[in-house]
Amino acid sequence: MKKFFDWIEESNIKHCELIRKGSEYRNREMAKYWVNLLSKAKNCYYAGEPIMDDMTYDHFENNLKLLDSENPFLERVGVIAEFSSNSMGQLELI
Repeated sequence: MKKFFDWIEESNIKHCELIRKGSEYRNREMAKYWVNLLSKAKNCYYAGEPIMDDMTYDHFENNLKLLDSENPFLERVGVIAEFSSNSMGQLELI
């Protein structure tokens, strides 16, 4: 599992790459970056294979809240599970 400062360094590198293209572009792309990263972290966490600690997750989630407080990702709880129905019409978790 990566450490907090490794994640921060990666995020800072992404930020520096994007800042050259203007602040609106950077904000939009950083929000996408954090949503993708947080989605992956959340899925791995619920699969029992965390890729970051809680402090790091909270840090990036707070950054997303500051940048885009109305982002739909911030409304999600848990992960999206896939379901199918069996021969008896009951839902089963895939």
